[in-house]
Amino acid sequence: MKRNSLVLILALLAAPSAVHASVLASGSFENGYSQFASNYGGSEIVADSTAPNGTHSLRFNFPAGFTAGNAPDIVTLVPEFFADQEEVYIQYYVKYSSNWIDNPGTNKMVYIWFGDIKNKPNLPVMGHSQWDTSGVWAVLQAGGTISEQVWHSYDYSKFNFTYGVWHKIVLRVKMNTGGNHNGVFQMWVDDVLRINGSNGYFRNSGDSYGITSFQMTPVYGGGGSPVPVTQYMWFDDVIIQTTPFGASSTQLGQPTPPSGLKIN
Repeated sequence: MKRNSLVLILALLAAPSAVHASVLASGSFENGYSQFASNYGGSEIVADSTAPNGTHSLRFNFPAGFTAGNAPDIVTLVPEFFADQEEVYIQYYVKYSSNWIDNPGTNKMVYIWFGDIKNKPNLPVMGHSQWDTSGVWAVLQAGGTISEQVWHSYDYSKFNFTYGVWHKIVLRVKMNTGGNHNGVFQMWVDDVLRINGSNGYFRNSGDSYGITSFQMTPVYGGGGSPVPVTQYMWFDDVIIQTTPFGASSTQLGQPTPPSGLKIN
């Protein structure tokens, strides 16, 4: 065996694997809701020539006059919970209709749940809010087992979603250890890191629960004025896994395979 061939084999053995991602759930909505379920009927799978993956996407309908503080639908995993995880990576694409008008209150996109949803905290990821009209927020809402209410606990960088255009979202959530404020929440928008939090407090010392579920629940406002005109929000290509996504591996501090190798 030539020396260069041996070097190549050793390098490949040492390189991290990018193809053995542990996928917990996925949905591109080409064959119905698949691993997700509609709870209230306010969303529908529609033909979509602009979809990032395939020819269909999931559309949430906000008719004019829709009551603020509500979501048209709650689209959850089926079954509702996957086994408790210490760390997950979530990707989805989202698009607001070109005529979108935000409620002045909190406008949520998705929820991440810990433990069972009745008594444990949840982490809603918001688009625009009354705290800042350009940017994103992640807010930890306390559950019955968390002794503190944690609001605005993550850094963010100001930017604007472009309405009528698909945006790629990647989330990373890692549970805190013991009773420490060392949980991780990171959010990339179109491969740019926008939230980089390392002070998350998702469970108390002695709690054994982890990350259990993901919901697409776009709540319009927290009350106040109803939806002024009929508008929509679309989701597509939702993937939840326990390992980093390939496009984000370098950003998440993962080593990259060697390049420029050849066999002589």
